[in-house]
Amino acid sequence: LQGDWSSDVCSSDPTPENTIQSFLWSVRNRDVTNLLQTLNVASNQQMLHQIQTSPDIFFDDASAMPGMRIVKQQPLPDGSYDLTIEVVPGEETAPTIHVQLIDGQWKMDFH
Repeated sequence: LQGDWSSDVCSSDPTPENTIQSFLWSVRNRDVTNLLQTLNVASNQQMLHQIQTSPDIFFDDASAMPGMRIVKQQPLPDGSYDLTIEVVPGEETAPTIHVQLIDGQWKMDFH
């Protein structure tokens, strides 16, 4: 998934993929409001603290991310998913992001 979509992604059909697109778009456009809407409460608070502490460092570092690709979706009994994400093509250790449907919107948890 590339992070160059328009803000229309933020209001698209709620899917984990669209949530990731919204996150990437928000980072690249330094749109704190929409960025925080892609996160659950715990990740929202953590990321807001990082942004408030060093906004330029946060956005410059996050904007360097070329994109994200979901390489594996692990459904969990509560209806949420653990997504294995590829940030750098071919990288052997891919991070996992937990996503959960909250009030009709998929929210990411980076914990």
